[in-house]
Amino acid sequence: MRIELKDITKENYREASFLTTNEDGQVTLQEGCLMSNVFSLAELSFIPNTKALALYHEEVMIGFTFIGEKGNGEFWIFRYMLDHKYHGQGFGRVGFQKILNYIDENYSPNDIYISFYVGNDRAQYLYESFGFTFTNIIENNEKYYVVNRKKS
Repeated sequence: MRIELKDITKENYREASFLTTNEDGQVTLQEGCLMSNVFSLAELSFIPNTKALALYHEEVMIGFTFIGEKGNGEFWIFRYMLDHKYHGQGFGRVGFQKILNYIDENYSPNDIYISFYVGNDRAQYLYESFGFTFTNIIENNEKYYVVNRKKS
């Protein structure tokens, strides 16, 4: 299974806007487990040192991530999603590994943080399988996790 990451550009931002985790395929601002990609694309203008990337499989956009540096080696995966049509097929694991590789290759993170809604067991299982651990912080019904990537 080949996943490719590509920048979100003026040519593909609309396509990214219509990806949704909602099983009925309807795009909403607040989806079951995260805010929509439209919200993330708007945040790009206001949060410094951030980047949006699309996940492609065989030239088809299947997912989206919104990442950024916070300084002092702290890095965030603000959003990671796959379109509902690609859930349960192994794309989530392969895509997430691709994102971690991208971060390691293009930045120098000491720690990578991610958060997800309490009760999103699929996300928790995925992130823990990559070594992320609970920070003991829950804010706005989101659990915060971290993995250390500091190179010795």
